[in-house]
Order: sequence, then structure tokens, then C-alpha cells
Amino acid sequence: MFDALSLAPEDPILGLAAAFNRDPSPAKINLAQGIYLDETGRTPTLACVRRAEELLLQAAPPKTYLPIDGSAKFNDAVADFVLGPALRAQLGPRVAVVQTPGGTGAVRLAAEIVHLLHGGATAWISNPTWPNHPNICRAAGLKPAEYRYFDAQTKRRDLDAVLATLATAARGDTVLLHGCCHNPTGDDPSESEWRTLLTAVQQRGLVPLFDSAYQGLARGPDLDAFPIRLAAEMGLSFLAAVSFSKNLGLYGERVGALLLVGADAEGVRRALSQAKAVVRTAWSSPSAHGARIAETVMTHAELRPLWLGELETMRLRLVQMRQDLVRLMTERGFGSAFAPLAEQHGMFALTELSGERARWLRQEHKLYLIESGRINVAGLNPRNQTAVADLFARALALG
Repeated sequence: MFDALSLAPEDPILGLAAAFNRDPSPAKINLAQGIYLDETGRTPTLACVRRAEELLLQAAPPKTYLPIDGSAKFNDAVADFVLGPALRAQLGPRVAVVQTPGGTGAVRLAAEIVHLLHGGATAWISNPTWPNHPNICRAAGLKPAEYRYFDAQTKRRDLDAVLATLATAARGDTVLLHGCCHNPTGDDPSESEWRTLLTAVQQRGLVPLFDSAYQGLARGPDLDAFPIRLAAEMGLSFLAAVSFSKNLGLYGERVGALLLVGADAEGVRRALSQAKAVVRTAWSSPSAHGARIAETVMTHAELRPLWLGELETMRLRLVQMRQDLVRLMTERGFGSAFAPLAEQHGMFALTELSGERARWLRQEHKLYLIESGRINVAGLNPRNQTAVADLFARALALG
């Protein structure tokens, strides 16, 4: 009965991850998949997570269903983490949170809500972006369109280009904004640029949809939440998709949330009811175990500071790997192409190692990166960074 179906294309990121796992070469290096790796090349389970699981094992909570919108304790902790306790208290019932299966589930739920608000609206998405963003918006009934975000020549964000495109957007369209650690460029707006951008969004009557998958990995948890908190302080109504895959290392537990922030309590109550109706027909009830880990870490007097310390260690390692790569490529005569990486944030960077160069690195030297040229900086470590820099230089010399 499946004869009428065509073969769907393989996901460009997860497909490379599968190919890397199949590759028997002991020399293989993975700079493709979006997972944090430590200095040993492994994805760590954080000490705060292990301790939280021990506490949960002792408490032995029941395995019953969570409510449709998830764990109330988790949702409260998420609101405090993203907005800060003071602002969250100030907003009061103008904020609601829905627990979701990862950040992907949160983005999809947000897109569904935008579709309910403005059926057939355009979703303005940065070029470049995470490849799944347009797919998610399209699946929810929105029309994906691009705003140019990154200038390939200067290797910098281009706020003027963003503003010029959004000036053509229709009232009720949504604009998808990366909260921090822009994927794939790592190039985030400054605080003054965020003010300019959000003012334009407000004046055009657009719906901001923040995707915040890396809070804590750019400048620290509070600074990374600046654009979302600024939007709330400006009185904007918006949606914010949140993930704890990277900053808590809970990838497979699928721990995410969607924040709904509105102008008044009644509007948020209606939005929450619609979000719950969407959830009921999708996953019905979110996963309990990952949420319990996250809420325990975020609310425990000892585990929260332990987590924030581990998160800072991860952040500083990413900073160091960026600086090291810039230094190594400068020594090899390619400093101008890599210099911006030292000022950018998070796990990802966009390089000139795209297309044929990326395929040559993978096929001939077992160095895996996405064909767009995006690299995962966390895949670098003291043991492989010199070899990687040598291969990068050879690939760039190919012309």
C-alpha cells in the first residue's frame, strides 16, 4: 500500500551523524552533529543530572501521565530561568508555559498557534538557519520566507538587511528569532541591535517567535536571555521555544517548553487553552522523567549552583576552542576567514568549507561537517585541533 509514496530525502544533519556512526575509521572526527562534546570527545552526563537522578530514584515518583501542559513545577522553573524571577513575578498571569518534547516540539507548537492566530501567515526565517525551521513552519500551515541575516563576504550579521526585509512583512506574520548562539553562524545581535530589531517588529505588528536552544552557552544564562526579557519589558506579545538538550545535556530525554507571553491574562488563558488542544492531538502528555530531572536541578539549593558551574565550564570551553581555531588558521594563512569566530558564540560557526570542500574532507579524510560549511566547535579538542586546522587549510587551498 506504500507504492504511492516517494522516498523522502535524508535529513542533512542526522544523516551525517548516522554515516559517522557507521564509519569504522579510527581517525574519524565529527564536526557535524549539534551535540556538545567535552575535551575527550564525548558527550558528558552532567554531575548535577546524575545527582538529580539519584534523588528521583530515592523518591520513586509514580509513572502516571503528566497534565497536558506538563509538570507545573517544571513550567514554573522554566519561566524563572528564562525570564528571571523578578520579571516573571511582574508579568504574573501574562505568562504561561507548556512543556514540550524538546525544542523541536516547542517550535512546532508555536507555529501551530501562529497558524491559529493568522491562518496562512508568512513565517520569516533567517538565512541561514537551522534546516528544520522552514520544514516545521510549513508543516504547521505557515508560508516560510527568508530574511537575509548573514553577509557571506564580511562573515558578519547584517542588521540592515534584516530590517529591510521585515519592512515588507505583513501585520500578523511571524518572525523567527534565535535567542542566542545563532545556528549556524554563532553571530548574535548586540543589545542595542536587539532593541532596534524588536522595535521594528513591534511597529510592524509582527509575532516574535524566539527559538532559545542554547541559553547559557553564549555569555551566561541571564545575558543570553536578554532579547526575550527585553521583548517582555517592551510589552510585546510573543512565543519562546526553549530546549534543555544542550545546556543540561538532556538530549534523548526531550526536555523543552513553550512560553506564551501576552498583553493580558485573559488573552494568555485563551492561548494556553488552544495550545493544550493542539498538544492533545499530538503527544497528549509530555515525558515525565526528563522534566523531573530538569526541575530538580533548577530548584534544588545545591544542584542549581552545581549546574550553573558546569554550564560555565562548557561555555568557556567553546570560547577556548574558537580562539584556538582562529590562532591555528591564522598561522596557516587563513586568519581573515576565521577571525570572526572569536567574537561569535556557542557551538556553531559557518565557514567557507562548504560543498565540494566538505565532501572532500569527509570522503578523503573522515572529517565530517555539514555541506553548508557549518562546523560544531565543540567537536574540537586539544587532541584533534591541529590536525583539523591542517585539513581545513588544505581544503581551502583547493580553490
